[in-house]
Amino acid sequence: MQNIKPTSVRFSEKDQALISRAAAVTGLKKSEFIVHSAREAATNAILDERILIASEEQFEAIEAYLNNHQPNELLERALDKSRRNPLW
Repeated sequence: MQNIKPTSVRFSEKDQALISRAAAVTGLKKSEFIVHSAREAATNAILDERILIASEEQFEAIEAYLNNHQPNELLERALDKSRRNPLW
């Protein structure tokens, strides 16, 4: 069995109503909806830190730099860490 610990959160009446309605629409219990939503928000926050958003011009410059340079120790460590601990 998973080690589940309780967490207390206070919501305004307006937020309570919104969450209850969304839980009902999705067919989830309110607590399940809150956990699902929190997990999704947390994953997105982490992905935002790992994904590089660049224009086409910026991407081409990055790609040219990476293709014309030998990997260095810092890059190798970052790649190794990403391989050992992928987000998904």
